[in-house]
Amino acid sequence: MRRVVGSDAPLVQRLLPRSGDSVVLESLDRLTRDELFACEAGVTTAQWGIAETGTLVLESARERSRLLSLVPPIHVAVLSASCICESLGDALARVRQTASHAITLITGPSRTSDIELTLVVGVHGPQTVHVLLLEEET
Repeated sequence: MRRVVGSDAPLVQRLLPRSGDSVVLESLDRLTRDELFACEAGVTTAQWGIAETGTLVLESARERSRLLSLVPPIHVAVLSASCICESLGDALARVRQTASHAITLITGPSRTSDIELTLVVGVHGPQTVHVLLLEEET
């Protein structure tokens, strides 16, 4: 069984109950810090995607998602296809229109090579990042 915690975003709350019997869904409100670190995956929405770099933009004012995108070893982000911007400049122009106190830019799993110049993935964040791209029905 996988322990999965989802953000408070309505879209995430609608999608997670359909994830199957092999998943134990955890409520962020009821988790201690240690229990959050024991979860295998965190599911959030992404407010914007940047086509030029493959970067996700998460705005703090939209949902309680910062820890869910950073702590579990797997981060799953749900992004609407209509929210893909061409460049970082385009995404930042859209972010300026909201009241977010902080934004998180995610371009793949965390990476560092400061330990004896050896590349290590997932030390300061998730080891794996998945993006579920949703197309709107026409």
